[in-house]
Amino acid sequence: MKIIKNLLAIVCISLLLVSCKSDKKEVVESVNELQEEPIEEIVKEAEPEMVELKSVETVETPPIYPECEGTPEELKKCLQMSISNYVAENFNADLSNNMKEGDHKIMVMFVISEKGMITKVKAKAANEELQAEAIRVLESIPQMIPAKDGENKVSVQYTLPITFKVGI
Repeated sequence: MKIIKNLLAIVCISLLLVSCKSDKKEVVESVNELQEEPIEEIVKEAEPEMVELKSVETVETPPIYPECEGTPEELKKCLQMSISNYVAENFNADLSNNMKEGDHKIMVMFVISEKGMITKVKAKAANEELQAEAIRVLESIPQMIPAKDGENKVSVQYTLPITFKVGI
């Protein structure tokens, strides 16, 4: 349970520190400030149209997570907290049984489609099990109401840094 609380705290803090900019350079620079290993690799591996997408921060109405309501700003905060909570609650903490103590960082980039589904999930971590688990958890997030720009439903890119703490 302690691991899950630590994971939730780190995901929440990370979400507050990393804005989901659509500009490739800004994403890389923001995330590099948070961790030693650069994430240029995940951005390079991302499909070109994924990097070109708008972010949650730049659309008029962000994707709406189930049970979230309010102003666009409140919807963004609720989305961030809901995704953080979902990851913390659904991440397999048993993975820590075979891992060294310390912080294990996972960088995840994904799209919330114009249908409100999580798609094109890419993850980068030194530990392949954590990378696969992050992808599994993100792909299982429930469908949302898609983002809108004006009256048009749009896909948005989202970047999520996760720190998995073991034995701390």
